[in-house]
Amino acid sequence: MKLPTKQRKDNYSPAASDVLSDDPEQEVTLEWEGPGAILGRSWLIDQNTGEVIEPDNRGHYTFTMDGLQRRFTWEYEKRPSNARRKH
Repeated sequence: MKLPTKQRKDNYSPAASDVLSDDPEQEVTLEWEGPGAILGRSWLIDQNTGEVIEPDNRGHYTFTMDGLQRRFTWEYEKRPSNARRKH
């Protein structure tokens, strides 16, 4: 999946979160829910792997820690654009 080109930074609202564990091989599942209009303009980025997860396509993301810390960024496009994200 390709993220939209950020021509206007003020249109995007990123939020970073860390998942911490004392077991580097622990399996973790992140879950979310919310209005489709919001989720359709959002995506979750796994900063460790670079994977981009579209939350409007699934309500969870399961991963193996592969270390003691895993960083994610949740990005939200405040105003819908004409160009949809492309896979």
